[in-house]
Amino acid sequence: MHGSFNPEHDTTGTIGRDAACLIRINDYLVSRKHCSLETTSSGILLTDLNSANGTYVNGRRVAKIWLREDDVVTVGNTDLIVHEGVLCDRTPFVSNDAVIAENIGLTVGKGTRLLDGINAVFAKGTLTTVIGPSGAGKSTFTSIVAGLNSPTDGRVLFDGYDVHQNIELLRSRIGFVPQDNVVHRKLSVDAALEYAAKLRLPGSTKAERAEIIDNVLNELELTSRRKNRIDRLSGGQRKRVSTAIELLTEPELLILDEPTSGLDPALDLTVMTMLRQLADAGRVVIVVTHSLSYINKLCDNALMLAPGGHPAFFGTVQEMSQAFNGKE
Repeated sequence: MHGSFNPEHDTTGTIGRDAACLIRINDYLVSRKHCSLETTSSGILLTDLNSANGTYVNGRRVAKIWLREDDVVTVGNTDLIVHEGVLCDRTPFVSNDAVIAENIGLTVGKGTRLLDGINAVFAKGTLTTVIGPSGAGKSTFTSIVAGLNSPTDGRVLFDGYDVHQNIELLRSRIGFVPQDNVVHRKLSVDAALEYAAKLRLPGSTKAERAEIIDNVLNELELTSRRKNRIDRLSGGQRKRVSTAIELLTEPELLILDEPTSGLDPALDLTVMTMLRQLADAGRVVIVVTHSLSYINKLCDNALMLAPGGHPAFFGTVQEMSQAFNGKE
């Protein structure tokens, strides 16, 4: 993001990804001219310019609104804040941009407890594994962190927002790869990504979609496979395609549910190494896995759940190893 809007010397301006915008945001979720700003006697007047993905103020989609001190404006995946009268980047004012699970609990039916008081902090640039026996609630917990399901107790915070109260706002910032690949297996990699990009990046041009697809394929080392049909790829490569689709909107949080399930050890290592690289690029990456082979080498933290969704451990993988008598 480049620029700010200061009513003391800016009378009008626009936010968008066009080079002429006063506040320029390089994000394909942002329209070229996304919203306008005008200095009035009542403050800064913000008007959405029929943007493809909408303009949000304090988590609510708006068409036109006068901004007040401390209002948060969201355009694409970028947050701005009115600070001392100036509309500027919110990042310096966010005390904690990690993903925070606070006392997460889930009760269903006639009092059946599936999750019970889970607390964890997932910082940007880290890879965290969620482990535990079958039925311990690993997938249930991560689906709540992703905003797909709601807890009955506690909350999840992301970039300072309550995920479940602001899911429309945060949806493009969260990528979730389910255990079962849902990509159409008869399509080529290129075609699958193009269809997904059309849905997830409305308002983008074919050339813009091609650019972001190129970037994602390059990051996941799939460029040489882009013309291949998905059903002719290895299990690990198919998982990479599913991950690539989630990366189209450049999410800051990526959650994968058992991405190595059914893979041989060599492919298991390949997928886990990919996740390490995605975390090293600055994302929060959370992975549910039954495989413990590479946790100490590749993961930063571990969350262990016991039957009934009870948290048995959360901390660094080194602390976990020491807590369990140095066992891998």
